[in-house]
Amino acid sequence: MSTIWKNWAPQKCKFFSWLITQNRVWTADCLAKRGWPNCGNCPLCNQVPELAMHLLFQCRLSIRVWSMVRDWLQLEELYPNNWQGFEDVESWWY
Repeated sequence: MSTIWKNWAPQKCKFFSWLITQNRVWTADCLAKRGWPNCGNCPLCNQVPELAMHLLFQCRLSIRVWSMVRDWLQLEELYPNNWQGFEDVESWWY
């Protein structure tokens, strides 16, 4: 948890990171738990349920964005195609 709060990112990014690792972001699954109407599908691919981990690292469009970031920053150790085995956002984050 300290890796989120002890970095150079702006406070709003840190707060979003904290929310996402706690599974507290208002995705379709969280809205459904509260009885709020929603379509339930990922707004990026419209093929699977919208979950935080799907939006961040499982959606084909998210993987494409991460691959573009990898190429832009020349981060050879970043392999977004290998992120499918994570159980939740927190295990992926750390």
